[in-house]
Amino acid sequence: MTSSKKKFISPYEHAAPEGSEGWKELYPYFLVFQEQLKAQEEEKFFFCDSQHWPNVFKPFDAMTVEFAVKCLSQYNSRRVARKLAQESQARD
Repeated sequence: MTSSKKKFISPYEHAAPEGSEGWKELYPYFLVFQEQLKAQEEEKFFFCDSQHWPNVFKPFDAMTVEFAVKCLSQYNSRRVARKLAQESQARD
């Protein structure tokens, strides 16, 4: 019995289409794969969340999503901290 595993191509092996050279310069450094992190990133499991993010992000869209995630994270952190403080005061 032979098993052939299907897997995604490594982002380091994937070549940019003709005419799109330099596309990485449009995005912040932390949103693209880095050569100095290749060994670490090749060991990780990546998946495509096409249900929530079905399309490729254009540079401006990537920035707006980052802003929304940051704001939601800050809101949730403050909400939990306030709830814990209220519970602490109620016990006193």
